[in-house]
Amino acid sequence: MIICKFPLSSHIPLCHAPIPDFSRLVDRQVETYEQIMDQQLSYNGPSSSLALDIKKAELATADLRTLIKYSSLVTASELANRLTLFVDKARSVGRDLQILQARTRRSLNNLITYNIFALKALEDVRDKKISAKELAGAYNQMMSLIENDLKRMILVGQDALGSLADLDEMLIAIHDLATHESAYQNKELNKLLAELWTIFGGNR
Repeated sequence: MIICKFPLSSHIPLCHAPIPDFSRLVDRQVETYEQIMDQQLSYNGPSSSLALDIKKAELATADLRTLIKYSSLVTASELANRLTLFVDKARSVGRDLQILQARTRRSLNNLITYNIFALKALEDVRDKKISAKELAGAYNQMMSLIENDLKRMILVGQDALGSLADLDEMLIAIHDLATHESAYQNKELNKLLAELWTIFGGNR
């Protein structure tokens, strides 16, 4: 209100800023913390080792790709290509998970910082160092920061989840191709054994 900008406006009841409800701030922090923990458990597991496991899979797959590339398998070329795509995607997923972990740690640190500022603002109001209006401004700012933090966490989490889903689809495709190759090799092996059996007089 314009009238609240004039001198002595503090004596006007309408110009008194209400003390913000900091319980809402706490509730928002709890919600943010729970989402962070949910994402940690979803992507990293209890041991927080998913990124490391994917890195190991990436290195092992790279070695396997080399062996398959120079093998006599019928689908060697296609398998090698798909394994190359898997290695590249695994590397990308590893980066996404590292970003998620870093974002999680930063968000948790931010929650601690917001609490420190909230307590300081409440102390300043109690000691009459700042007004209730200034406290309300600080409160709104912290709520906005928490909201932005949560949005960033959601975006990073969605990126990591999408990358993991893509990696899973690649694994399914590789498994299907390997299954077909295995079936073909077994068929050829049976034919070879039958021919050897015939050569050595097994059918006489």
